Amino acid sequence: MPSVELSERLRPHRKDLVLAAEATFKGYNGKLPDKAQFSRLVTVCGEASCAEEIRNYLRYQSSRDRAPWDEEFARVVLKGIEGVLAKPELASDEARVEAWKLFATFLSRAFTYEKACRTPAGAGAPPPPQGARQDMQQGQQPQQGRKHHGR
Repeated sequence: MPSVELSERLRPHRKDLVLAAEATFKGYNGKLPDKAQFSRLVTVCGEASCAEEIRNYLRYQSSRDRAPWDEEFARVVLKGIEGVLAKPELASDEARVEAWKLFATFLSRAFTYEKACRTPAGAGAPPPPQGARQDMQQGQQPQQGRKHHGR
């Protein structure tokens, strides 16, 4: 099936995939994989020929010594996409892999947001330029001579 046709067939399911990806992090407070692991998942999805390959990859990653994926989190991810993959119109391997590609991309984006929410305010971020915080709180532009990076 041409990728344009498959993409159109998946369009009605994109919202469900986004919501499933975001819901993966709700109620889970355990160890999260590094950002690179989500990028690897997207790559695995791009190379897979069936959804079972992707499931196998996540199970393998979560069972390794010093596993990059927590076993509980891998189960949550697999359960998260189950409902979408169970839809009859996504019965083919091609459609299921394409759904996984979208899900993995949305999961990666949701991770970035979740990580920012879990990080204490200001942790790891450079401090604003001297006086910029007060100017911004008062709705003023930073004074001349001060560098302001818009962060």
